[in-house]
Amino acid sequence: MLPAKDMSENQDPNVQFLQKTILDMENELSNASFGGDRQKIPLLMKQLKEARRILAKMTGEY
Repeated sequence: MLPAKDMSENQDPNVQFLQKTILDMENELSNASFGGDRQKIPLLMKQLKEARRILAKMTGEY
């Protein structure tokens, strides 16, 4: 999960949107892992990994 300070420091609305999307994806993955639809987990993991990769490129942290 991303630290809260990272979300407030970056002023780029695209980065902020992607950070919020990643948090939402992490929550969805958590829900799927604990009593949700376990068949969704591989796809959610793949999407989350790609979103994090994109965020790293956008912020120069790759």
